[in-house]
Amino acid sequence: MASCGCKQKTEARLKELFAKQIPDASSLEVTLKGYAITFGKGCSFRPYMPVEATHLVKVKSTGLEKKKTEKTNMFFNYCPFCGTDLRDEPETSAPEDSSKSTQSA
Repeated sequence: MASCGCKQKTEARLKELFAKQIPDASSLEVTLKGYAITFGKGCSFRPYMPVEATHLVKVKSTGLEKKKTEKTNMFFNYCPFCGTDLRDEPETSAPEDSSKSTQSA
């Protein structure tokens, strides 16, 4: 989970807002979409934004243009709400091997 807790805080604030706007609603639930589990140096829960790029390509057989859409996700390095750094801790260098050190007699 993002260490700042903004997802839960924002969901709670939005739930309060919707409850005021829709007083007759029952079983109101609010969930922020756009969070994913990522694996790297461990497991983390990071916010992301879906990205779509559209372009035209020429079909070889007909010579006509066809619309193509490329989809990907853009992960945030910082919380979009408070700016907390969400990147993994930098890797530390491996300890030196003491067997390779030379000792004077």
